[in-house]
Amino acid sequence: MTALKNLAASLIFVVGVGLAGCASEHPSAVGSDAKLQSSGTSKLAFRAPSDGTVYVYNRNTNKLEYQGDVKRDALVEYNPDNKKLVLDDKPIPGVDLVRGDNREIWFSPSHDHTVIHEKTVEHHTSD
Repeated sequence: MTALKNLAASLIFVVGVGLAGCASEHPSAVGSDAKLQSSGTSKLAFRAPSDGTVYVYNRNTNKLEYQGDVKRDALVEYNPDNKKLVLDDKPIPGVDLVRGDNREIWFSPSHDHTVIHEKTVEHHTSD
């Protein structure tokens, strides 16, 4: 009976460790407030909802392949057929990617906010 309990405990431990290892972790090379937007081994696309920073992370090599600032509505695309990363229909120079790797597109919104203060001053003269 003790051997069966030990076997069951070992099996639960192995399954638990295996499941924890499968969970997608936030890469340390990606901004801590960035959120995963798209992932996979085929075509990927992401349109920025605001100004911010986009990250392309390779899960196979565990390396950041690209990081850059983008404007609102910028379109970031990866096409495995030509192994290029494209920003608004323009290939990003110096970024040639290996086909078949699992990639993730992460996005961190800009925290820059423009604050406009207006002040109206009225001058009245007495008649």
